[in-house]
Amino acid sequence: MTVSETASSGSSCPTVPTVTVTPAVLTQTVTTTTKASTCGPEPTESPSIPPIVPPYRLRTCNNIDPATGNPNTFPVLDTFLSDELTLESCGLFCDRFFFFGVVGGNTCQCGNVLNVRANTPDSGFCNTVCTGDDSQFCGGPNYVLVYEKDPEQL
Repeated sequence: MTVSETASSGSSCPTVPTVTVTPAVLTQTVTTTTKASTCGPEPTESPSIPPIVPPYRLRTCNNIDPATGNPNTFPVLDTFLSDELTLESCGLFCDRFFFFGVVGGNTCQCGNVLNVRANTPDSGFCNTVCTGDDSQFCGGPNYVLVYEKDPEQL
């Protein structure tokens, strides 16, 4: 029996021994490779905030008014909660509105008028992953990520 070590190519997993057994009776070699149990899935891309969700473009990350529960960016005219929320699904739901916003990873909000109090705080507050797409951020706790219709995308 021969034991050799081989490294997994392109993986952050530790080197795994490969055992090659060649019994005298067999005329072929049988190779068995085992993975280390501590080796998890390959790392995925970090979540991000896309600048464009056609036909919308990123406008702001803004706080929620604690008194009303509404975003300080626009009056909410329609909304839905989803365990499968993505920026695209919210954009499609709000297609008849000029703005859409996502809050807390699972809430989509739609509106037509941007509030003059809408400012642009650090987008680091909009850091909750979307429930339907872990590669995107969908607002944050008490922060709404707002997109507006882009005339160039229509």
